Amino acid sequence: MICVPKENQVEHPFRWLQEYHQLSFREACEQLASGDLPQLDQPRRSQQPKFHTPSEPPDAGWQEAAKKVAYQAMDTLWGREGKRAWRYLEGQRGLTEDTIIRAGLGYIPGDYHEWKEIEGLKVPCGVTIPWFADGAIWGIKVRRAAGEQRYHQVGGSNIKGCLYLADDIQPGMPIFLTEGEFDALIAGQAGAGLICPISIGSSANKCINARWFKKFIAAPRILARMDGDAAGEGAASELEALSGGCRCRSVKM
Repeated sequence: MICVPKENQVEHPFRWLQEYHQLSFREACEQLASGDLPQLDQPRRSQQPKFHTPSEPPDAGWQEAAKKVAYQAMDTLWGREGKRAWRYLEGQRGLTEDTIIRAGLGYIPGDYHEWKEIEGLKVPCGVTIPWFADGAIWGIKVRRAAGEQRYHQVGGSNIKGCLYLADDIQPGMPIFLTEGEFDALIAGQAGAGLICPISIGSSANKCINARWFKKFIAAPRILARMDGDAAGEGAASELEALSGGCRCRSVKM
């Protein structure tokens, strides 16, 4: 709190020191002589909000290398080394052959903890999920077969702020928003022609690049399937704020 002295108190500093700080005349004189004056309470400056800069796709050189990695992984998935990954995608994830092809899923063979260098990029072994959107490849996520952390990214990926399957959004159609890519692909199979499924990849990716806002605003409604934890609820709330005419609802699958 700032206390502004009255006019007569400015003219008489002794009186102001006595009244405001409850000092005797002698104490007021001593403080004025020493220069050790009591300090007024200063207002606390409000902390400025932090603005997050939306991410952009990696540079052209990285994208060119990443495309080669993605295409190599696609070819491998269709070969003898990809049979195990194919069984996982069809048997455990319930994806059809058509969905796997359209999504450009692939496979990098190797142990679940192994990384390989391909086209100059550091690539984890596992099922590859390329993020193509708006004429660019933003990154490649990899689902490992085991390990405490199942999902990794090819070195240099920058999917934060992007939307998986963003190019499939059609004006006037409802959007079905999920955290995981596989959930979005399954939703696309189940609701073909009725909804536009997309994924943010993780509840941590709730700060979406502004280039996608118009797609949300044009949607008549948004259905969101998020994890029931605090991170998932927070992501749903922030995404809902992108369009005043839309509502995010938790949908169980």
